[in-house]
Amino acid sequence: MSAPMPPESDLFLSVIIPVYNDFEGLRDTLESLNTQDVGDDAFEVIVADNGSTDGTWRKAKQYAHKSQQQITVVQEKQIQSSYAARNRGIEEARGDVFCFLDADMVAPYDYIRQVSQRFTETDVDYLAADVFITTDSSSLTSIYNSVTGFPVARYLERGHYAPTCCLSVRRDVVESLGNFDSRLESGGDMEFGQRVHAAGLVQAFAPDVTLHHPPRRTFASLMNKQKRIGRGHAQLTFYYPARYSLLAQLYVKTTRYFLPGNPASIHTQCQQRELDVDFPTAFAISTLQIPLAWAGLLAYLNETRRLLLQNER
Repeated sequence: MSAPMPPESDLFLSVIIPVYNDFEGLRDTLESLNTQDVGDDAFEVIVADNGSTDGTWRKAKQYAHKSQQQITVVQEKQIQSSYAARNRGIEEARGDVFCFLDADMVAPYDYIRQVSQRFTETDVDYLAADVFITTDSSSLTSIYNSVTGFPVARYLERGHYAPTCCLSVRRDVVESLGNFDSRLESGGDMEFGQRVHAAGLVQAFAPDVTLHHPPRRTFASLMNKQKRIGRGHAQLTFYYPARYSLLAQLYVKTTRYFLPGNPASIHTQCQQRELDVDFPTAFAISTLQIPLAWAGLLAYLNETRRLLLQNER
């Protein structure tokens, strides 16, 4: 790799990475941050372990000890929530800007420089990078996840939020509006982003800053994710009834949620990604939406019931 470029900004960035039982994914992310085209004095890395049980905490500490990077490893064992882990990372962060990545993502070599430049040269408060899910698998699950996984621009335009795995935000925004809601299993990115939007702060999308995310390779993993999202929707509705009524908004009014995806769109996206998928296969991929939607609804109803019973005690 060529010598690091001189800093173009006086901003110092804190990259916060929550992790749970996934040292291999964490190592991929840390290795990508180790090849940035800026000096190590431009940013720090904070790994926030969420009570891993498979040795991730120990291995992360060993990695940090051997690394030339500024890596701090902390733990959040009290609350099992990626948002609680991110909040723990925020407690340790020294940066002017907080950059949140997931512990299985790969950042481009100019990620830190590009993000720092955006916050230096514009008045943006809340920045979403793009996410590309790469797959070399022919499994329907991997292809479905690849073409439907992270429509970040749409989330930001319609919902005023970005997935936390690709979010950067100024420190003073968090200090002013507060941390993520650690009670939420999912949806904390939506709640926080919409809080930022309601405060009139500047949100922006950076399509030329692309993070890479591995696909979910099994249908069971997709189902688990959808159930987690459904539980998060129930929690948002329960804790913020004045702001959210997601049962009606997502599962009742949006009836197409329970229909297959658009096979023509899936086929086109597969062609754009140079995936060898014919139209009948694209149609089969589109039908995966149906069981996933029902799994999300059932998880929503079960979580709502659990919260109501808990509230009665």
